[in-house]
Amino acid sequence: MTAGDSSDTGGARHRVVEAIVFRRTDPVRVLLLRRTPQRGGWWQAVTGSVEDGEELEAAVRREVREETGIGDPVAILDLEFAFPFEFTRYGGDRELAAVKHSYAVEVAGDAVTIGKEHDDWAWVTPDAALARLTWEDNREALRRLETRLREDAEGAA
Repeated sequence: MTAGDSSDTGGARHRVVEAIVFRRTDPVRVLLLRRTPQRGGWWQAVTGSVEDGEELEAAVRREVREETGIGDPVAILDLEFAFPFEFTRYGGDRELAAVKHSYAVEVAGDAVTIGKEHDDWAWVTPDAALARLTWEDNREALRRLETRLREDAEGAA
C-alpha cells in the first residue's frame, strides 16, 4: 500500500470493491457505468459492497457479474489502492465509514447487460474515462491500471 492508502482499518470500516473492467484493444478500452439520477447520475467503474465473510476477489467477480452480466474474466489485477471514505460524501443515505479496494478486470468481449442501478454504459479510452469520472479516487485507480498496463507492455518488449 502507498501513502493515502488505508489497509489498516481495524475492522471498523465497511468494505467496498471497485472493478475497472477493461479490454486489451488498441487503444485499451475501459467500461464505465452511469448511475441512475436517483443514485447520483455520475459515471464510475463497477463498484459494490463486500458481503460478510466474502473475500475481496470473490466480491469483484460477483459485482462484475451482477452489474455487467460478464461472468468469465480473463484476469483480475489487484491495483494495490485502498481508499477510505464516508458513504454520505458519495450520495449515500447513511453515515458509514468504508474503505474501497480497487481492482482491474480484463475481459475478452464487449457485451454488457446493466442492472437497475445504472442507466447507461460505455466502452471508452482511459483518457475519455478520466474526463468522465467524478471522483479523484476513481481517477487514481484508473491511472494505476494505465501504469500497470504500460509496465506489462514494456516488460514484454
